[in-house]
Amino acid sequence: MPRHTNLRRFQEALAERLRSAARTERAVWLGMEAGAHRYLLRLEHAGEVLPLPDITPVPLTRPWFVGLANVRGKLVSVADLAAFLGESPAPRSPQSRLVLFAERFGAQGGVVVSRMLGLKTARGLERREVRAPHAWIGALFVNREDNGLEREWRELDVGALLKNEGFLQAGL
Repeated sequence: MPRHTNLRRFQEALAERLRSAARTERAVWLGMEAGAHRYLLRLEHAGEVLPLPDITPVPLTRPWFVGLANVRGKLVSVADLAAFLGESPAPRSPQSRLVLFAERFGAQGGVVVSRMLGLKTARGLERREVRAPHAWIGALFVNREDNGLEREWRELDVGALLKNEGFLQAGL
């Protein structure tokens, strides 16, 4: 009989774990900070997140175009997201990251951000129905932190960013 009881307990525990996994909210976005703003990047829009590699500057380019980087034998173009948006360039620090675009976009490139803020879910985020400041900002969200402050999050739409002539024309 003890063997039968152990099997039953195992099955009940397994069933509870499956129910719990179904209730668990999956991450939808990567949170990142560039300049004075926080951004949400859909996981399917992100390729890799890397510590800043050596970046070779390219002459006669716009100030926000940082240069080219060799990532495992591939040359990728690197833009500073904050500088592209008219803010001060992201400071280079141990927290800075290069966020590469997903391969499905066909663009070998990425953006430099000040720091990563982890995986984010929709829980706690309230969508604001306001006009986004740029076409590549998909939506604006707000969350209230424990200290009562509201934080704004901007969803970065990589597809729209890569169609923007201003972003595509890095040369002077």
